[in-house]
Amino acid sequence: MKQKITIKKYLAWKLLKEGKTFREISKKLNISIATISRIKKSKNFFNFDKKAYKIYLYVERYPFKNLSYLSKKFKMPISTIYNKLSLYDVYGLRERKEISELVKYLFENKDFKNLRKVLKHFIPSSQGDYEILINIPNELLPINLLSYKFSYIYSKIYHTETVIITLKELLYNIRVYKLRALKERMFLSYYSLFIPEIMVLRALGKYDEIKLIFKTHYKKFLKLPDNLKKSILLLILNSLYFELYVYQKLFPILSRWLKHKKILKDSNLSKVAHSILVSLGYIKRAYNVFKVKSLIFYLGDFNNFLKSSDNTIYDRILKCICYLLNGNYQSFISQMGILEITFQSREFNDENYKLALAFERILKGDIEKAKKIIINIQKKTYLALLNKDTSLLIKHRKQDLIAKYIIKSNIKRAYKLALKYGLIANFLIYLSIKNLKIYSIKNLKNSHIPYIKHIKFSTT
Repeated sequence: MKQKITIKKYLAWKLLKEGKTFREISKKLNISIATISRIKKSKNFFNFDKKAYKIYLYVERYPFKNLSYLSKKFKMPISTIYNKLSLYDVYGLRERKEISELVKYLFENKDFKNLRKVLKHFIPSSQGDYEILINIPNELLPINLLSYKFSYIYSKIYHTETVIITLKELLYNIRVYKLRALKERMFLSYYSLFIPEIMVLRALGKYDEIKLIFKTHYKKFLKLPDNLKKSILLLILNSLYFELYVYQKLFPILSRWLKHKKILKDSNLSKVAHSILVSLGYIKRAYNVFKVKSLIFYLGDFNNFLKSSDNTIYDRILKCICYLLNGNYQSFISQMGILEITFQSREFNDENYKLALAFERILKGDIEKAKKIIINIQKKTYLALLNKDTSLLIKHRKQDLIAKYIIKSNIKRAYKLALKYGLIANFLIYLSIKNLKIYSIKNLKNSHIPYIKHIKFSTT
């Protein structure tokens, strides 16, 4: 394979140290003598912005200093400070392929001494970068890279069948390096390690520990650079959306961020923000901001959702439920038969699939079996509807607010809220669970409730 210029510079630097002449190196590597001369003069095989690195190290020590302060201290315009810090993912992230190439080459060739030098200026920005990162031993990594590494390990454990270490072992490692970061006064890295820590705590169900993190560090989090602040606070809100005091503090902040739509530029932040809006029941708002196709289902635009080309297993389940909520019971039963054959030979624990199984039993008149399946889902909203118990509901969650009015038989109010927030599918599902009778668009249009007649649904 043709070698990249970055690798050639490194090899030229090594040959210079071995005493090779410019002409010999030029001939061997097919590199210009002028480039070799610059390498010899700089005494290094790669260039990095020394001023940018100095500013970054200062921010590591003093992460609460804002851009205006840094601008005055380093006598540079705010835009310049911003751009320099983007090399280290403090404000935005600038991809540097030449450093990624060097890291990969040095690691594969076991030149760990020079790898350490380059890693100080490396920020992973692609799948390949992260795969290299998790294979580099922790002791070789500068502490700022451990947040990226641990977050990626978590994602591999959580989203794939790859088990690198257990979640408990991962949590232990995160906390060991948090202490080291404090000892070394690398405070920006210390706070960045809260990201994988909160992820793991959530996966382990240790919500009380996330609450303690929030209460202890909330004011400090607010002073951190924008990217880090948003990542931490959105993770906390996504983990503790059911806690009223967390919702009251953080949801208004999320709403302000969404107005500026800067959140959309970061794929990780946008995924978490989308998840929060959906969890809290702001479906129409989530669709308007993120345009995620699956939300059309919740908005009640079942015909459009059925036309979508997505055919993942989760989409197939939702499409099956679409037939039911459209009043096309024959197609629902037919599709359920196909899904049941698909899942017969393997374990499948999807909540929507179980719900579809329960609805199938209702249609076949087996109400008790349907009730057992719904109870087995162990979702508080469903249990509240079955038991007519509003104490199980999260009052600030819009789905649960609709469930509350359905339990109290205030169907007009429930439907009005469903239209407002884009929760038509939830409205129909909740009505069906409460009465253990299937409700669809078709029978709602023929309803005796005047407010619900002449239904018109839109995704805008």
